Amino acid sequence: MCRFRRIALLLSFAALCATPRPGQAAEIVLGHPSTPYGDAILAVIKATIEDRLGIKTRVVAACAPVIWKAMDANRGDMDVGTVQLPNSQSLVDEYVTRKGTVVLIRNSWDFQQGVCTTKAAADRFGIKSIYDMTRPEVVHLTAKGNDNKGEYWVGAAEWNSTSIDKARARYYGLSELYDLATSQADLEYARVASAIKTGTAIFWACDGASNFIFPKGSVTMLSEPAHDPAKWHPVMPSQDPDWYQKTRVETAWPPVRNTFAYAKHLQTDLPEVARLIEGLELNYDTIGTWTYATVTEKRDLDQYAGQWVRDTSAIVNKWLAR
Repeated sequence: MCRFRRIALLLSFAALCATPRPGQAAEIVLGHPSTPYGDAILAVIKATIEDRLGIKTRVVAACAPVIWKAMDANRGDMDVGTVQLPNSQSLVDEYVTRKGTVVLIRNSWDFQQGVCTTKAAADRFGIKSIYDMTRPEVVHLTAKGNDNKGEYWVGAAEWNSTSIDKARARYYGLSELYDLATSQADLEYARVASAIKTGTAIFWACDGASNFIFPKGSVTMLSEPAHDPAKWHPVMPSQDPDWYQKTRVETAWPPVRNTFAYAKHLQTDLPEVARLIEGLELNYDTIGTWTYATVTEKRDLDQYAGQWVRDTSAIVNKWLAR
């Protein structure tokens, strides 16, 4: 899926290159792999740039390698991207550390990542640990078809974390017991919402931020062996075609650090935008509020973001003043 998005984006980038870019006719392009909380974050940043800096801004959903490659070009085709670490560490190493074409900001907010099921299923069937997923009666809860395999959603095809979770499933003994499904996040979250209502079992790669879209206390994250850096050596598909065999990830995820990166040209072409991105300070509770409002309460994304920026001028002023 990332490949098709990349083709579409490259076509759109070619058209953009024929128009004036930052420094001539200012426009900011924000990119991110679409997630419920990511959509809310980018909507607030877009509203801030447009409302407080008066610069036209648009959001483009794309997979991380496409975003970073476009920022690396420093033509304005992609100016700002969301970043998850360690998921995107290889991209940081290439474009921030080695090439110096992209700037990674210091401020960040963290959440935990793992495997979830519904609270009702966990209580009813005693599913507390990742290893409980290997019990035959638990596998059967999500089995489909004639192969008696269960189903475990490991993420959207374009997410960097998906390849890591596929490898983690092997080390936990899940790859032979479950079909490791990939699909768009909104489709999976709809399935989770349905499972919550019916009290049925479902297993999906989850994180503390995305869980904000579900009623409080309705989902639970399974316990895993504590993160051990000595047993955490992911290899990305973009790095090596033999990534699956070479990846060694045998423990829980480390806390996932969320931050932003921007194309270095902003420092000279639109320094006020660079200062804003450098000054962003977000936290888990704020992201949860935005996510719940725009997903669960179904508030219009752009209207909600614009109103939040107007109502919280003190916070936005701090972002702009740094």
